[in-house]
Amino acid sequence: MKMELRWLASVSASYMHAAAAMLRGWPMADASLQAALAPHVEQLEKVFKEFNLPAKGTMRHLAPLSAANDNLRDVADLVLIKTVGRSERHSLAVTELHAALRGLERAFQQCKPAAMDELELRSRPLREQWDARGPGLLRAIARLTNEDLIVSRADVILVYPCCGGAGESHLFYNSVRIEAVLTNSVEQLPETLRLGWLLSMLQLDVPIYSEALRRNRLPHVAALAMLPPALIAGEQLELTRFDEGVVRHALTAWRLPV
Repeated sequence: MKMELRWLASVSASYMHAAAAMLRGWPMADASLQAALAPHVEQLEKVFKEFNLPAKGTMRHLAPLSAANDNLRDVADLVLIKTVGRSERHSLAVTELHAALRGLERAFQQCKPAAMDELELRSRPLREQWDARGPGLLRAIARLTNEDLIVSRADVILVYPCCGGAGESHLFYNSVRIEAVLTNSVEQLPETLRLGWLLSMLQLDVPIYSEALRRNRLPHVAALAMLPPALIAGEQLELTRFDEGVVRHALTAWRLPV
């Protein structure tokens, strides 16, 4: 069992990620970026309210779709279809959402003009650490759960570290996004372990695991379900410990609502 990873450094996913973090109230490690994006995040919230778009659900589509498509209008169109379907106001909603996303894009690029170069440099330590420990971590998770639970391939979307360490699994896109931090934000929880935990969820959208769950609940349930096997596997590889203290740290650092 081996997972083939495609690593994608993405500026567009970076500002989508930053907006999602701000909408959720996550602490931001970059005050200048937060200030630059704040008015555009507010505009995005207004669009969500005007067109009855669920904020969390919409943002879960925006990050992975923007990493694969540079045309923000196409992204806005597709996100609306996936989130609420077509309606009589679809064209207007696309126009308004596109305008809000363009505002985010311009503000991010003005604040972080060298973001792509930074991302490519920042990605190296995580990739090297993953090559050394990641495959063994996934094998250990598979032994603890089910070998069929681990997907054969996935995309890892690297985003600007606006929070100093964060990530999310995109179950419906077979991808994850993770901040390209240079050091571990929590000593007991290496970023390699966070990445393994994110990747371990990707198969949980198949019916055998998820048919009893509402679609909007699946990401939350998957994150909680894979936390114990990820930490136990991490202990087996001497990456962390599996005890109450580390679980509490993980719930906080990996931003799991309980």
